[in-house]
Amino acid sequence: MTPALQPRSPRPRPRRRSRVASAAAAPSRTVPPPTGSRSRPPRQRPAAASPGTPPPARSPRTAPRATPQVKVLRPQPYPDPLWLKGLTALQQTSGVVAFVVGGLAIGFYASTVHAQQQWGRAYRNLENLQRQEAQLTSAHEMLRQQFAQEAELPQSGLVPPSPDTVLFLETATPRPAPPPLPDPPVSGQSYPAGY
Repeated sequence: MTPALQPRSPRPRPRRRSRVASAAAAPSRTVPPPTGSRSRPPRQRPAAASPGTPPPARSPRTAPRATPQVKVLRPQPYPDPLWLKGLTALQQTSGVVAFVVGGLAIGFYASTVHAQQQWGRAYRNLENLQRQEAQLTSAHEMLRQQFAQEAELPQSGLVPPSPDTVLFLETATPRPAPPPLPDPPVSGQSYPAGY
């Protein structure tokens, strides 16, 4: 015969009261417990109460337990030291300065790129104008050469210059000088001579 196997159930552990709760619930004992013997001291029976006397006070063991009050401890805020405040202010100002310097750098870069683009356009325009000037100069010289060659031909009807065909003009009589213009009225304001 085999014994029946029964599952083990965990034994409930007795609750341990914290020292604070037990100290708050039970007042301090005036009589120390005996150290040598394990036997309990004999209980004292209360004497018969007379009709005019108040009822005897309860013993500490039979007194109702007081519920412990839980207090939430919050840490007190300490003021920051001066060096930490200085470092915080330095961090904030350095962030603002870095933002401003970055904006200025981006603006300077954009203006430099824009100036380079404008200079490139102006330089290409200058090269085109110089090329057109060279073409116009060569065309002008070609026309002068062509007119000179056509003038030398006999059927053109042009006569070479000679002293007989030169016209002399007499000088005209000089004209009188115009009268000077009147000066404008001078106001109270005076302007510098350089302007």
